[in-house]
Amino acid sequence: IFDKKKRIIGAQVFASGNITAGLIDFFSFVIANKLSADKLKALHYSAHPELTPLPFFNVIVSTCEF
Repeated sequence: IFDKKKRIIGAQVFASGNITAGLIDFFSFVIANKLSADKLKALHYSAHPELTPLPFFNVIVSTCEF
């Protein structure tokens, strides 16, 4: 959920397995730091192939490409 300044202000996670906690942590970080979609698209972070999606496969970052 974005506000008028394109900041993420809420989210729902529908997932299971190892990725769930990572998605919740990611959203918590983004919301707490009031990141806009534009800043989120440029965000660089580490990824582990078995536990997190690579940045270019991250559906949250891809959603900001509107």
